[in-house]
Amino acid sequence: MKNRNRSIRPREIQFFSLPPIFTGLLSAAFVSTCLGQAASFAPPKTFIDYFKPTPVTGSLSHDAWGVPTVGPRDTKNGLEDTSIKQWCYWDGKIIKGPDGKYHMFASRWDQSTGHNNWWNSQAVSAVSDNLMGPYIDKGLLWPNDEGGKGHNVTALTMPDGSYAVIVSETRPGDVFASKSLDGPWTRLGTIKIADNQYKAMGVASNMSVMVRPDGGFEIVPRSGAILISKTGILGPYTVQGPSIYPKVAGLLQDTLEDPVVWYSGGLYHIIVNSWRKRKAFHLISADGINDWKYEGLAYAPNKNFLRYSDGTVNHWKLMERPNVYIENSHVVAVTLAMLDVMKNDDRGNDNHGSKIVVIPFDGAAMDKDMANAASAPSPDLTLPTTNSAGAQKIVGPQDAVQGVKLTLNGGPTTFAVNGDYGGDGAQEPPANALDGDSDSKYFCHAQNVTKAPGVDTGLLITPKIGLSIVTGLQFYTANDMPDRDPMTVTLEGSNDPQATTEGFKDFRLIYEGTSGLDSDPDRGNDGVQIVFPNTLAYKTYRLLITKTRATTDATQYGEVILFGKPAH
Repeated sequence: MKNRNRSIRPREIQFFSLPPIFTGLLSAAFVSTCLGQAASFAPPKTFIDYFKPTPVTGSLSHDAWGVPTVGPRDTKNGLEDTSIKQWCYWDGKIIKGPDGKYHMFASRWDQSTGHNNWWNSQAVSAVSDNLMGPYIDKGLLWPNDEGGKGHNVTALTMPDGSYAVIVSETRPGDVFASKSLDGPWTRLGTIKIADNQYKAMGVASNMSVMVRPDGGFEIVPRSGAILISKTGILGPYTVQGPSIYPKVAGLLQDTLEDPVVWYSGGLYHIIVNSWRKRKAFHLISADGINDWKYEGLAYAPNKNFLRYSDGTVNHWKLMERPNVYIENSHVVAVTLAMLDVMKNDDRGNDNHGSKIVVIPFDGAAMDKDMANAASAPSPDLTLPTTNSAGAQKIVGPQDAVQGVKLTLNGGPTTFAVNGDYGGDGAQEPPANALDGDSDSKYFCHAQNVTKAPGVDTGLLITPKIGLSIVTGLQFYTANDMPDRDPMTVTLEGSNDPQATTEGFKDFRLIYEGTSGLDSDPDRGNDGVQIVFPNTLAYKTYRLLITKTRATTDATQYGEVILFGKPAH
């Protein structure tokens, strides 16, 4: 299975022409070909593209709790306390019973104590006649065992047709079993981890459990290690090695948690959530143990994937604890625990809270598309990423980069120095803009001649690949302060050996216009890819910020990418 670059969707591309003075440099035939090819390029989908519109089970409420943040929403979807007077709900795993009813396994706690009382949550079940809901809370699963205590609640159908519920985080991987989804539930025991050098990676937190096609059991906990048992659900489980995450090329290595693992379409899948970045990612493996590949974005609160059949879109503040519901061997729904404010802002009795949302999903189409993509010839890519117009990423941490300030398009270069960059006492230098890590950032508060901080600053970049033809760019936002986002930019090129020296000004304009951040994609996220026609090759590029989102104290960005191709 090859790793496909899937980060950008076609609707997130904008095409621009050069200023009129430069259009003579390009033939009409080239412009037509460039734009035509870019517009027809359709990158493979990512997980987020397979979410389907959610049918409205009740009606869209305009006055329910959370509406000011989320938007009009269906309170009968999923599991929630519509009055938000009793419970906050979390987790959420659905199993369909022999009677056709849908059973959801979740955790709940007293809403009056705020979100951070999740530590005292209890495991509950809820039932619905409809996959989408509403789910009716049927109470505690094991009221006489530690008062029903349970968090990170998940469940599965066992090979013999019985059922198991697993809780972790607040309990050490305890397993409860029943012959019926209606209970009673009896404590079977605690998951055991075999002794080996990786045993510590099996800590009982955020455990996701599945039955493998070979009849064994697989657990993926928060650590990202793979645990395998061939002797039953209690184990002992053998930890197969260290966390899989650091070896997955392209995967953001930041506060990863809440994995869910399943098997469909001949592949093992994991969705894992970054709690700090508030986005989740899709991984696949042929055997569920080795060679995990990054398949792109799974979901993010700022994306318009949670939409109703009438087109209304919801944006919850937090989306965590993903799980999947499978029918006929394909995912048909995804559950997410949602919160309308940040966790510390849900203090109890404040009309904020959490619930479990059920979203329909076209897993059959996803599995088919992935099978077709796997059988297609692998492209011969000499650089690690491409944009949606097929152009390659031509910059990275290997390249020479210098910060600039007090510099205008066509004017002499003035270098930025220590003291011009670095926020909150930390060093946030120009190199951070090309390091391949959007969690780092370049922060520059140097002022221009009108005393506007961050304006007329930028980067002087000499790609290691040598002569290149740049036809696109993309910015990633930094971790905070949207007002600092670059809004308009210029990009110039030069082949003069003196181009990297201070005072040099013989650059030629390649692009002038938006940065692609007109619509705020939220913090630490990718902006729209900008594509423009260009046939001229350069060795050195000068990128200047000509406007920020608002008048503020600086400009900053997590990453900037130039796309194009080597000229040789």
